[in-house]
Order: sequence, then C-alpha cells, then structure tokens
Amino acid sequence: MDDFLRAEYNELIGMYMDEADLYERAYEIMGRLLDPNIGQKILNRFKTQNIYIYGGGYIGIQLYKTLKNQLDITVVDKSGNLKYPIDGVKIVNVDLMRKDYVNEKVIITPINYLDEIYEELIKFVPLDNIIIIGELIDL
Repeated sequence: MDDFLRAEYNELIGMYMDEADLYERAYEIMGRLLDPNIGQKILNRFKTQNIYIYGGGYIGIQLYKTLKNQLDITVVDKSGNLKYPIDGVKIVNVDLMRKDYVNEKVIITPINYLDEIYEELIKFVPLDNIIIIGELIDL
C-alpha cells in the first residue's frame, strides 16, 4: 500500500472509531437513564421545577421519559420536532427557547453535536445552567 492510500485508510479508520465511540457512549447513557434511581439523583441536583432538554433524539426522549412526572420539561430541537413523536411533549426550536428563556437549567443530550450546541447556548444561557448529559449521568 502506498503512503497516500495508507494515510487515507488511517483517516477513514480514525473517523470510524470516533463515530463508534460516540455510539458506544450514547448507548451507555441511554442504559444509565433506565436506572430507576437516576431520576431522583437528577432531581436532587437541580432544585428546580422547570428544565429544558436540548435534543429530541433517542437520548433526549429517554431523559424526558425519566423525568416527565417530576419536572416541567420543554424539549428543544433545531428542527422543532422529536425523532419519534410523543403526545404531550412541549417542543420548541432554538429561536422560541431564546425568546422564552428565563433562568432554567438546560441539559444538552446530542453528544455528537455538543460543541455546536454549547456555542449556541452560551450566547443566552448562563454557563452554570448548561449541563452536558454525560456529566449528569455520571453523578
């Protein structure tokens, strides 16, 4: 294999491994959210009744299901939709969140777009109100 092909191959393998690591972490998080005690641990950390869950994908939906009976939750997604619709979920896009945001905690659930979402949120959400799902689950 020549050097050019080897470099291309290594780059592809690296990209695949990064993506595989993200999927592994996502499944780990979803599994932790199935723990019947995780909801209470999360509630103990927040000391609030209103939160935003940023991300309407699998992890965001699982987190919503874990906390829906204990907190007033609004789900935020760029598209304004959930990956799988659930009756009764308040879902807004980022522009509506920005307009209505007061001082609630925001949990970022999409681990593959974390940097982009974080950069967007720090424009109007205080830093101590932004929580990354991985940090929350590792309580």
